[in-house]
Amino acid sequence: MSESVIIVHKLTTIELGKNKIFGGAEKISWQLFTNLAKKGINVNLIAHNEKRETWSEESKTFIGIPKFRYSDEISNFLVKKAQSTQKLPILHLGANNMPYFYPQLWYYPTVCHFHEQANLLHMGNGNNISYRIFCSRFNKNTWSGYGTELKEEDYSIVHSFVDLDEIGEPNYSKEPIILYVGAIALEKGTFEYLRIANKMPNIKFYLIGSGCLWGRDDQNIQNRCPPNVQWLGLLPQKQVFEWMKKASVVVVPSHCNDNCPIVVLEAQACGTPVVASKDGGIPEILVDGETGFLVDLPDLSVENFPIEDFKKKIEYLLNENEMGKKGRKFVEEKFTWEKGIEKYLDIYKKMRQKQNEKS
Repeated sequence: MSESVIIVHKLTTIELGKNKIFGGAEKISWQLFTNLAKKGINVNLIAHNEKRETWSEESKTFIGIPKFRYSDEISNFLVKKAQSTQKLPILHLGANNMPYFYPQLWYYPTVCHFHEQANLLHMGNGNNISYRIFCSRFNKNTWSGYGTELKEEDYSIVHSFVDLDEIGEPNYSKEPIILYVGAIALEKGTFEYLRIANKMPNIKFYLIGSGCLWGRDDQNIQNRCPPNVQWLGLLPQKQVFEWMKKASVVVVPSHCNDNCPIVVLEAQACGTPVVASKDGGIPEILVDGETGFLVDLPDLSVENFPIEDFKKKIEYLLNENEMGKKGRKFVEEKFTWEKGIEKYLDIYKKMRQKQNEKS
């Protein structure tokens, strides 16, 4: 009997035509869903969807559930699934979904995928979890700091991955523009990005993303930007990659213990060097001085953010042509979904072996 997997993630999406815009954790769940199906795995993805969108193709099925029915309907689905099959599917949960599933974890082989510190705080010690996946060594070490140590055979560190087919060929002929891609949020360093732009008035800066920091009014967001910064709003993923390929530098000024921001890998895959805070798990996915630069943070405060250090690194990269090539090679060697899906399949295999040993 072939393997089967149920992925459960809130998967908040914003639709632009036929394009779906995901946050980092949501994107990983979606790409895991599609790449497991390519391997012939029978996979279900259950996610928030107010329209109750449900569809199937080949070996994958998407099941949309409105938020207000999420807990009850997923619980009922899992109970019926357990009653109708001899071999229970592996349950692959985004950690923020864990509170919905405690009763079901007693009989499902369950892997809990940690993406955020918030997950670690309220889901650190779930005794019914068969296996844990952490998105960076930093992520795992933070979890250990909450008082429970794990055996090596009970967890894996699996970073984010990118789809090079979706990204396409890199571009090394750059325009003198700087780019930020991500949530408009205090912890992501949006204000700091604008402060850097203020220090470089003759360079064009662009901002892609949205968020609740300045509300949803387009004009209000643009009014917050200096004259040399243009806000592009939310864009379909294909257009985001086009902007990444044009830019000389992608800036990631997080100061929130960011675990594994996928934009760092996507930019490098586009052939664009990254200047990022030496924050959280970012040093695990960027080679300082080779594929971009890491900037030390004195602390996580806004007041002490190293604006001048960011400015100097950006200025250097405006006249440098080799780091983008090294970044693309770095991603090709370590962070493609072709390599990543094998790690997930190996985890599922270990879980089945562990389950068979107990039975």
